[in-house]
Amino acid sequence: MKLQSNLYTVLSACRQTGVCTIHLIEDCMIYQAHFPGNPITPGACIIQIAQELYEQLCGHSVEILEVKNAKFLKTITPSPDNRYHYSFSNISADSDNDRMQVVVSDDDSSTSEAAEPISIYAKFSLVCKSR
Repeated sequence: MKLQSNLYTVLSACRQTGVCTIHLIEDCMIYQAHFPGNPITPGACIIQIAQELYEQLCGHSVEILEVKNAKFLKTITPSPDNRYHYSFSNISADSDNDRMQVVVSDDDSSTSEAAEPISIYAKFSLVCKSR
């Protein structure tokens, strides 16, 4: 099952910067099970969102072969005004696989000189192959 339009919507996606911004859909059935009254985005969903966003950026379907060094540092929760950035970096492709680092952080568009640093919610590396 694709998570886009069910769990999240894409607010923006920039191939040049490798950054996608999403909004989580609060009334998604996943949040009714994980956990009612205190919804938390499951780690597997965080990784699948990365796969779907990368497919949008690269323009073709991919299959995840390996997830490396996955660190979930803060809970990712839906709210009326939530925004999360998925940043893809160090993307390298050989004849068989694409390798990348993914960082999920909060929206920093409203930061000012006195603002707090960006919060990082998750970071991990993916190895994918084209389908």
